[in-house]
Amino acid sequence: MPRKVDILVSEDGEDFRLVTTVWNDVSVNAPDLLFRSFDTVLDEEVRYVRYHAYRSTMRGFLFLDEIVVN
Repeated sequence: MPRKVDILVSEDGEDFRLVTTVWNDVSVNAPDLLFRSFDTVLDEEVRYVRYHAYRSTMRGFLFLDEIVVN
């Protein structure tokens, strides 16, 4: 699990602005297999979305499975 995830958005794909930071609330002593959503809801139109995950002390791999845009 990441320590935190920054979610940024942009209109042009070059100048991104931070819209939220989602902190990890899962204990380091959690079971081996765990799924956690790091998400937010925006009330605006944007063209590009960027997720930036920061490492924590937990070992393993990070996978971004799905970004839902409506």
